[in-house]
Amino acid sequence: IYKSENLSVPKVTAEAWCFPNNEAGDGAAARGEGAMAGKVSLVLGAGNQNFLSLVDLLDRVFLHGEVVLLKHHPLRPFLYKPYEAILEPLLAAGYVAMVYDGGVMEAEKLVSHSSVGHVHVTGSEQTHNAIVRTLEGAGKGDEVAVTCELGCVTPWIVSNGKWTKAEIAFQSKILAFSKKLGAGANCLSPQVLIIDEDWTQREAFLEAVKENLGKIPTRPAYYPGAASRVERLTSFYDPSRVTKVTAAPMQGASSHKPMLSPVLIDCGVYGEASFQGDALKSEAFAPVLCIVRVRGGNTLSRFYDEAAAIANGECEGSLSCTVSIPAAVGQDNAAVKVLLGKLEFGGIGVNCSTVFNYVAITAGGGWGAFPGLYTKEKCGSGLGCIGNIGDKRGYAKTVVRSPCVNSFADISQDPPAIVSDILCSMFLSGGSVQATWRLFSILTLACLSPFQSLVNFVTCRKRGYQQLK
Repeated sequence: IYKSENLSVPKVTAEAWCFPNNEAGDGAAARGEGAMAGKVSLVLGAGNQNFLSLVDLLDRVFLHGEVVLLKHHPLRPFLYKPYEAILEPLLAAGYVAMVYDGGVMEAEKLVSHSSVGHVHVTGSEQTHNAIVRTLEGAGKGDEVAVTCELGCVTPWIVSNGKWTKAEIAFQSKILAFSKKLGAGANCLSPQVLIIDEDWTQREAFLEAVKENLGKIPTRPAYYPGAASRVERLTSFYDPSRVTKVTAAPMQGASSHKPMLSPVLIDCGVYGEASFQGDALKSEAFAPVLCIVRVRGGNTLSRFYDEAAAIANGECEGSLSCTVSIPAAVGQDNAAVKVLLGKLEFGGIGVNCSTVFNYVAITAGGGWGAFPGLYTKEKCGSGLGCIGNIGDKRGYAKTVVRSPCVNSFADISQDPPAIVSDILCSMFLSGGSVQATWRLFSILTLACLSPFQSLVNFVTCRKRGYQQLK
């Protein structure tokens, strides 16, 4: 276990876990194969977040030493111009080129082009399989490596034990926000809530989740097919097991996209005849949250054993999961350590969304499926990973830890601008001296800004400008 560098988020730490005795090969193998010398790495842009394609591209350029061609996603052609400005030095040097999406046929031509020696995609299993078919059809199936991040039916395990009201309130809020963020169209969006049926505070936690789902504004379901995926997953269950939680729409939300309320599916008690796990077998990429109850006897080891078995064996994929643990149990508890060791996921967030695991790629962590589970024929959550700076041998997964209540890890709240500036500057600083100087500069400018505003106001009045109402 390697302690990662500072994430610049107070009270949040990260660890890179590696297999003992280098069982999974060296760090470069964990990241996935790359393009051959003289060939280009083709990055097929992601459709659900603006920054993903940029991170994938930079990973291939700087960690793999490859020349990259980026094809933008059809949902995000507007990123071309901003990327053009951000990547100007790499574009000018010839290390990076970009193209707009031109449809399926044009994408197939790019994939099968003689200059392409590697393909990386952040998307779906269907997209990965289409890439493989195209390469095999062009006679390049064994010649071109494919790495991919393909999503997951993400579990969120809620520990039993004694919780405070503040802990229930905080953890239920970040769970609900993680589910509603982007209308559930995120590879790390929680889809399965695993909870102890015998836990005395179970109902209080579930009610808090419902309450927060109803408080947080509903965002437009912009990603194609969201409504049909919700309908398909709920069709497996009797209507009595399906609960829709309505909330006000997000202010300024587009009227051209459907507003889908979050849907809670009661899968029942695991191991009993009435249990239905159909909705655990495919990623929703939509506002669906399944509740799986476990007969854990309100004991840690028994519940953790069952929860790990469900997460590893019943939930499709292995990209990431979250475990919520109250302070009364503690993260140094022996049963907790066993649970974290058993979970076969590339990213594990303890008391926080795994969005922090993605951030951890800049501090020595990695992001990708748990290694060794998948092949080209059965790709699961993907092949290879991004990050793992330093090529840690036998890299397996990244574990990010936070206290059960930590306002700095509250992704439902936008931090004040000055806090964002300070965290960004510290994160990008090369050492403590540079970080201190940047912090001093930010605070100085913040103190002087009211005077600057006054000077600007007086200057404008002297020049005859009037304030717009």
